[in-house]
Amino acid sequence: MRRDPIPQGLWMLVIASMLTACGSQEEKQPATVVSPYQEISGVYADTLPCADCSGVLTELTLFADSSFAMRERYLGAASAQRGLGSYGSFVIEDNGRLKLTALHNQWVRYYKPVNADLLALDTEGNEISSSLDYTLERTDEVADSTKRNGYRSMSGGANGLVFRRSLRGEVM
Repeated sequence: MRRDPIPQGLWMLVIASMLTACGSQEEKQPATVVSPYQEISGVYADTLPCADCSGVLTELTLFADSSFAMRERYLGAASAQRGLGSYGSFVIEDNGRLKLTALHNQWVRYYKPVNADLLALDTEGNEISSSLDYTLERTDEVADSTKRNGYRSMSGGANGLVFRRSLRGEVM
């Protein structure tokens, strides 16, 4: 009796693997790389504490291209009738904190990502020792850099920029 040097079960395994290798294969998609700027982009809003007013209604939009737009309205103050606007660029520092620099270096502000939100920091970039809430909460809005958060135009003013929501001139 002649013995086959390769057992019959092994032949079946070889044939099965050849058939599956020739079958349709799904093309592997390259992994999508998401930058830290894409991850942090979004709209953050809340009322922040204020020393000489009842609060600062703040909306900060971070765009994936490292630019930002910020609207602020001082509540209970004479300037509350008109919102102030700023825009500029931001960087994510090595320690994870965000450094926002307004156009023409008018001011610098710092924020620290905490979960999905942003914590406002002091002018040196340190946490503020207070029982008050300095958190801007992330909203469900998407930061669309082509729409710049719905604002059609921005014009300069003595205290910052005025954002016009429509061509009719609605001012924030």
